[in-house]
Amino acid sequence: FRVVGDGFSLGSTIEINGTAVTAPVSFSYADRVVEVSGTKRALGLGRRGTNRIVVVERGVRSAEFVY
Repeated sequence: FRVVGDGFSLGSTIEINGTAVTAPVSFSYADRVVEVSGTKRALGLGRRGTNRIVVVERGVRSAEFVY
């Protein structure tokens, strides 16, 4: 699962539907991407349009994105 934006780091946490993803996060400053790998089930993803995504960086939560 890939999130594109600004202000991410290797310490960023991705929350999907209110649950922090425990899988390791990869990060690319040059591409402005934070990414986590896993199956839809393992990541807690539901049908498209029902997922709420938040990135937490140094205790600051991003705006919620519906996916």
